[in-house]
Amino acid sequence: PPAELLQGAPVEDNGMLVVGTEGTLYCTGEGGDTSVLLPREKFADFKLPEQTLPRLISQGNSDVNQKMEWFAAIRSGQPKLAMSNFDYAGRLTEMVLLGNIAVRVGKKIEWDGPNLKIPNVPEAESFLHRDYRQGWTL
Repeated sequence: PPAELLQGAPVEDNGMLVVGTEGTLYCTGEGGDTSVLLPREKFADFKLPEQTLPRLISQGNSDVNQKMEWFAAIRSGQPKLAMSNFDYAGRLTEMVLLGNIAVRVGKKIEWDGPNLKIPNVPEAESFLHRDYRQGWTL
């Protein structure tokens, strides 16, 4: 990412940037293990809210934790135990993929979710859909 987005934070091998109007959230590591709010000076006094969602005991690996949550949700018959349930994960995935499109076109995009369109950057539309071979359409 451009250096100005990281505001002096070190570049990591993987991670995620959420750039907002008031600041930036920079998460690094597998599963966002480490996060920082930027600019640091503005958020120096920020305190995390009290944890309210249930958590499984960590197995030390976010991939294993995710699978353990999924198994626990199935075994108990309580889908909400899976923190990455489809109601939540679908919207999160949509947001992350739209961020990837914005990075690819190098522009801020405006998403028209109900119509599945990016009206302000027409060239970005090519990343939304693909042409399927005959017989393989959805």
